[in-house]
Amino acid sequence: MTARDVDNCSATATTSVTVTPIPTASAVGQTICSGISFSVSPTTNIVGTTYTWTAALQSGTATGFSNQASAVSGPISQTLTNNTTTSAVVRYTVTPYNGICAGTNFTFDVTVRPTIVITNPGPQTVCSGTAFSRTPTSNIAGTTYTWTAAITTTPTSGTITGFSNNAVASAAPITQTLTNSGTTSGVVTYTITPVANGCNGTPFTFDITVQPTIVITNPGPQTICSGASFSRTPTSNITGTTYTWTAAITTAPTAGTITGFANNAVASAAPISQTLTNTGTTNGVVTYTITPVANGCNGTPFTIAITVQPTMVITNPGNQTICSGASFSRTPTSNIAGTTYTWTAAITTAPTSGTITGFSDNTVASTPPISQTLTNNGTTNGVVTYTVTPVTAGCTGIPFTFAITVQPT
Repeated sequence: MTARDVDNCSATATTSVTVTPIPTASAVGQTICSGISFSVSPTTNIVGTTYTWTAALQSGTATGFSNQASAVSGPISQTLTNNTTTSAVVRYTVTPYNGICAGTNFTFDVTVRPTIVITNPGPQTVCSGTAFSRTPTSNIAGTTYTWTAAITTTPTSGTITGFSNNAVASAAPITQTLTNSGTTSGVVTYTITPVANGCNGTPFTFDITVQPTIVITNPGPQTICSGASFSRTPTSNITGTTYTWTAAITTAPTAGTITGFANNAVASAAPISQTLTNTGTTNGVVTYTITPVANGCNGTPFTIAITVQPTMVITNPGNQTICSGASFSRTPTSNIAGTTYTWTAAITTAPTSGTITGFSDNTVASTPPISQTLTNNGTTNGVVTYTVTPVTAGCTGIPFTFAITVQPT
């Protein structure tokens, strides 16, 4: 630079001027989950650009944002929280600086997804082989869930199967079918992570208690006499198992029916027993369909067949008078073919000056007629009374009597 005075005298001096470039910057917004820090690194034409900013809500409700009055280096970062049920938007208006020179303001938006708030549906107890169903409630519509599952209480003498992890978020209800092969209850614990708007909520847990599978040893069929009680005692792998049942005639006897059976709707302990009567002339069958019950769970029904022999109806042949040394012959008639008889015999009227001989008991059932040869060595009539018990298929009927009067020799 040259300067001249009025006398045209001049002087020359040299100086320099530094021109600082104005920064130009921009940034792209982000979407974050509530409680998470965003981090935005602006793009700028000048290395070392610093930034100030102001921040303001554009929609919704969020906390954690603040202004920055003194220029700082990037990235721009703050932790924002949204405790509502809809997304919030915070707009950052940023001024870039190159030293003391400010560039043109630019903006970016941070969208803050809402915090997921879950109401835990709590534990559930299910029977083995049954599906549980748990439906969490969320403050955000459309929330889905991932989970892991693990046995936390192992049943005695077995395990639990049917559970698995779910890595791909799915809608409620949360449900799986679990089977307990042991003899005591077992527990599977599910650790659930809620997912909404691409954000994970706080994991929560619930327990599924699985009752054991009831395994029954069927006591099998039984044959009884009419008017007798049957008794069947199933064995179970679970102590305290009780039973309900229904009963029905599955084979009706000829010329009659079976009575005495009834359903049992209120579970009761073994043995299973009822008194059945067959009024017919052939065997009949009542089939019991039995459901075991333990820990509030039903097992697989099983059946037992009770065969009921018919009631014997005898026509007593009545009394007979014979001569001494002769054989009597009595033929009872029965409603059941093949009926046999046992008996006992005793003098019920002794003859004067003598006795009666030739009678004896019969303990091995035999077919009629009933016959023995009796001798009276007294001087007056004597009487032998026979008490006869009919027998059919191992069942005994009602005893009956007849008297044999033996004339003296």
